[in-house]
Formats: sequence, structure tokens, C-alpha cells
Amino acid sequence: MLPKTFHSIKFIVQTLSVILSFLINFLLINLIITKSSKKMGTYRYLMVYFCCSSIFFSFMDIVVQPNIHTYKSGFFMITDIKDRKITPETAEVLISILCSCFGISIYGIAIHFIYRYFALERETVKQFFDFDMEETMYTGATAIPVFLLFIPFGFLFVSPIFELNCQFLSAPCTFLYAIYPAIDPLPIFFFVEDYRRGVTDIFYHCSSNNSRIGDSRSEEIVAQQIARS
Repeated sequence: MLPKTFHSIKFIVQTLSVILSFLINFLLINLIITKSSKKMGTYRYLMVYFCCSSIFFSFMDIVVQPNIHTYKSGFFMITDIKDRKITPETAEVLISILCSCFGISIYGIAIHFIYRYFALERETVKQFFDFDMEETMYTGATAIPVFLLFIPFGFLFVSPIFELNCQFLSAPCTFLYAIYPAIDPLPIFFFVEDYRRGVTDIFYHCSSNNSRIGDSRSEEIVAQQIARS
């Protein structure tokens, strides 16, 4: 694939991902605030944190538009500033912020594990949080970053130590890096009943409003035909 074609496809994927990430995560934040039951307890704050992290992650990804390269024992992330009004110093700061987003995801999963340990294993703390997190939601929320971030990027991080050529993984990893923020919140929609019901209600209201508009237009057309006759 030609470099220009690859960059064009990647930019399209990044653009779609950032749009979906903003829509999905803002919708989820709204559902967390308005539809969360009391039994969710303090866990909803952790979910809002994940949503905000994903929004910031996707925004930085499309701003930086990173390229990953490996050579022997070196692994580095760069951005093309040739056709962009960005100084090398600014680009360095932006790349550092984007890399920190990866670290935030790792710390977020660690917090998730700690929360699960205290909230589900220790009765006293479990009573304090007053929330039983479903096993399926926990598995889904953990599996996505593991397969989209930790495994592929872990291989990229470790391979240069042994001077293994893993440049073939660089391009796919940039795509995974782009789509991760849009996919990460999806398990919560599917496995938390309150939010699943909230999404269903939104689609139901939208479809019912459209049908009402269609019915009113049909009635107007019929009335006009009767008046003409």
C-alpha cells in the first residue's frame, strides 16, 4: 500500500473513531448521571472517569496522528509536521500527552482490579460500595483494552529488547490505537440493564416521533385531497 493511501485511510478511521467516541461516551456519561440506580454507588464515578479518558484519548489521537516505528532495540512514536503548523517542540509535547493516555488506560484497569477486589471480596467494603458488579460486564470491560492495547503494544515494547523485527505490527497498532476509545465503553451499554434500557428508550422515542410526524403528514395530505374534491 502506498504511504499516501495508508495515511488517507488512517485519517478516515481516526475521524470516524473520534466522532463515535464523542457520541458514545457523552451518551454513556448522560446515562450514568440520569439512569444510574442507587445500588451503583461510587462505581459510577469510576465509569465517568473511563468515559472522560476515552474522549481525551480519541481527541489526542486525531491531533497527533501518530506513526510507530521500530528498529533493532529502538521503539519510538513520531508525527508528521511537514504539512501542519506545528513546531517540533509542540509535537514533542503532544506525543508525550498521547503516550500518557496509554498509561492512563493501564492505571484505569489497575483501579478496576482494585475496586473489584475490595467491592466483591471483602464484605465490609462491599457493604460500603453497595454494588454487585456483573461478571460479564467486568470481563468485557477488561478484555477490550487487553486485546486492543496491552497484547499488541506489549509485543511492540518487548520485541526491540530482543532485536526482533516487528515493524509489520506498527501500522495495525495505530489503527487499534484509534478505534479503542470508541469501542471501550460498549460493554457497559450491553451488560448494565439501566443503561441498556435507557438506550432502548431513546431509540423508541425517536422511532415513535418519526412515526407521528409521518402520520400527521399523511393526515394533512388526505385532508388536502378531500378539500380539493
